[in-house]
Amino acid sequence: MREKRHLLRPARRPPARIIPVTGLVGCLVLAFALPLPSVLTGAALLLIGSAAYSVRQSVGNSRHE
Repeated sequence: MREKRHLLRPARRPPARIIPVTGLVGCLVLAFALPLPSVLTGAALLLIGSAAYSVRQSVGNSRHE
């Protein structure tokens, strides 16, 4: 089996854990900096979108049976 070769040399590759941790910290800071109604509206939109996606997937899957 071939060994996987990375496109970047080890010295040039970004540290793997720092990127997701930085993103998480940034999201949390933003979430706490926003007014509560904005956060609640965003959460509601995510829930509505998830529900719509689930309904579309279930309708689409039932058509192919």
